[in-house]
Amino acid sequence: GISLSADELWVCRGDLGAEMGHAGMACAVHRFSDMLKEIQPPVLLAGQVLEHMSAHSAPTRSEVCCLLDALSRGYRGFVLSDETAVGKYPEESCRAAALFLAYPSAAKICG
Repeated sequence: GISLSADELWVCRGDLGAEMGHAGMACAVHRFSDMLKEIQPPVLLAGQVLEHMSAHSAPTRSEVCCLLDALSRGYRGFVLSDETAVGKYPEESCRAAALFLAYPSAAKICG
């Protein structure tokens, strides 16, 4: 399938939401996340990952929890878009995402 011939896969919540609506997108992301451990190429989570940081210098508690949950489910990274393309705090956004990616596993963040 696609995952065998790709270097990486992106789960783009914006595209999914436009096609499936919010509830459908959330269910699709959840179902796909259950398969991450079986997929060979790294899978990145995209779409308003740190959207709050487009206008604010720190992520929301919800965003931080979402990043940690994504890593614990098997996502290997995040794709920032508006946060860095047009946001007021692009460097802070990158640092916030990198904080989580600096640890080999989500478990190490929580002790």
